[in-house]
Amino acid sequence: MSMTDHFSTIADTLGIVLAVPTLYAAVKYLTKERRREKQLIRTITNSNGYTNAALAISIGGPSIRVDVETFLRNNPDLKSVTGGIKFHEFHYVHSISEEKPALQIEEIMIQIRMIENHLKEQGVQRVHLFYAGPTIVATMIGAELANRFHILCYQRPRASADIKENYVCWGLMQQN
Repeated sequence: MSMTDHFSTIADTLGIVLAVPTLYAAVKYLTKERRREKQLIRTITNSNGYTNAALAISIGGPSIRVDVETFLRNNPDLKSVTGGIKFHEFHYVHSISEEKPALQIEEIMIQIRMIENHLKEQGVQRVHLFYAGPTIVATMIGAELANRFHILCYQRPRASADIKENYVCWGLMQQN
């Protein structure tokens, strides 16, 4: 047997040995992702008597109202929510400036608290939150709302060139 025959046998053996765990890992990953997607759908559609509301918040850019309404109309998982979904919007036209960010953020949070009280008066328990704006404000809004409601957070992928790209649900925010 020549040297190349030995290398060929070793390469074939290594290929088989490495293919089995790689295939196993791929199957395990795909089933885990599918299970996660099913859990998200169950979380979204399982109302359990919750009154649902969609809240579209856009800060410093164009309003996302039309995009969110289109998404709510076309999403089969959200169509099956019992009792429907009440829609609310908050659009802050100005960008957060470097000169007075604290004042602007406080102004935004006052408006968010007013919306929060309005939602509570309507008996809303679950909020589908759609947000476009600075991350720091998003964390403050999430912290404010998550203390009162079950919040399902949605985000549109920015890397997509397709403007009609659907929102992705990141799941339920944890309550404090």
